[in-house]
Order: sequence, then C-alpha cells, then structure tokens
Amino acid sequence: MRNGIPLSDVADYMGHKDMQVTHKTYKHLLPESLTSMSRVVSKALFQ
Repeated sequence: MRNGIPLSDVADYMGHKDMQVTHKTYKHLLPESLTSMSRVVSKALFQ
C-alpha cells in the first residue's frame, strides 16, 4: 500500500471479502494517508 497499490487490490490478494477488514488490519501502515486526506479535504472545502 505504501507503494501505491490500491486497498481493493490488497483486499483481493489477502482474500478479504470486505475491504474494511483490510483497512482495519493494515491502516497502521499508512498513518500519513490521514494527513494527506485532511489536506485534500481542507483545500476543497476552504478554497
């Protein structure tokens, strides 16, 4: 995921039927994604 592989692809590869399982399992690997997301949302809302 750190190398740009979509979460849906990781879920498929790991055999998870629900992407939320993948997210809950591996979200600790992407703490910077929350920061990136908040920047994008803030920019969109406050332009």
